[in-house]
Amino acid sequence: MYSDGNYKEASEHLSQMVNQNNPVYYLYLGSSYLEINKPDEAIHNFQLATTSNDTILRQHADWYLIMAYLKNKNYTQVKKEIAKISQVDHLYKSRADALIEKMEE
Repeated sequence: MYSDGNYKEASEHLSQMVNQNNPVYYLYLGSSYLEINKPDEAIHNFQLATTSNDTILRQHADWYLIMAYLKNKNYTQVKKEIAKISQVDHLYKSRADALIEKMEE
């Protein structure tokens, strides 16, 4: 469902699967919520995914958390999250740096 772009259906199914305590479900559930314009739900799930021990998954969750805050127009939180990414070796560091530059224009 997710791969086919059926994000509403995917979110319904994934919300039942997150009980399996696998952080990847939180990432995909958050992404589904973001796609169907439910940024608050997306933020909640991305925050849960950022607690993962899997560095790559956590870094994806960090970035999508920023996208959810951006969609929610919570620019203060966007800047805080970007500051965290900018201080470490992160997959999205260059994107985060570019985004903060654009926001400061």
